[in-house]
Amino acid sequence: MDLDSATPDWGSLEKANNAIHDIITTTSGGKANAVGASGLALLGGQDGDYETCRSQTYVKSPVALVDLAVGTNICVFTSERRYALLVAQAHGRLGTTFRVTVWGSEAAPAQPAPNATVRNTGDVALNLAGARLNLDSTAPAWGAPGVAVTDMDINTSRNVIYGTETSQLAILEGERGDYETCRSQTTWTRNIKLEEVGAGTKICVYTTEKRFALMVAQEPGAPITRFSITTWG
Repeated sequence: MDLDSATPDWGSLEKANNAIHDIITTTSGGKANAVGASGLALLGGQDGDYETCRSQTYVKSPVALVDLAVGTNICVFTSERRYALLVAQAHGRLGTTFRVTVWGSEAAPAQPAPNATVRNTGDVALNLAGARLNLDSTAPAWGAPGVAVTDMDINTSRNVIYGTETSQLAILEGERGDYETCRSQTTWTRNIKLEEVGAGTKICVYTTEKRFALMVAQEPGAPITRFSITTWG
């Protein structure tokens, strides 16, 4: 589906094209995938509207359509920076029926920063063999190394940095590292491998308490990589 399109059914019957479509479904597991610059946010039974969708953090994680309850709401941030809402209506032999609403005759602008005050900043030697950080903390070094599992935003194991069920990561590709850049990200992931991190690599983090943080690699290596970190909000 190209949710930026004004064509009937948003081109849902056309052959999948990553260059123009915001959502592509697969026959494997009946999953909907965000493609291009678009992202998805699953609201569940929460009623969605423009303001709700505008406040979400969007990810590329696929959504299994066969598991959706009727009435489930899914927000979409489109490749042309609009917001859309899909509400599951019924499941059938050939697929799932959705009621779709797309807002914005013009692309939605990036929203002003509501919470860009620096909360904590400093350097951390992160052990990629096993460590945890609470990026919502104001403690020195964000509480490392003694962060409880219930409080962590990221953890490491075997040279991989992981987000949690409620925190997410995004590598910036040549972008300026600041609050607005992190806040405007739509392509989030749950893990980043050491081989993706070089000197100067910037990683945005969306924390469990809905703040944004920026991690900049200073001295990549295994098992210790030094990061300069700033958390806003």
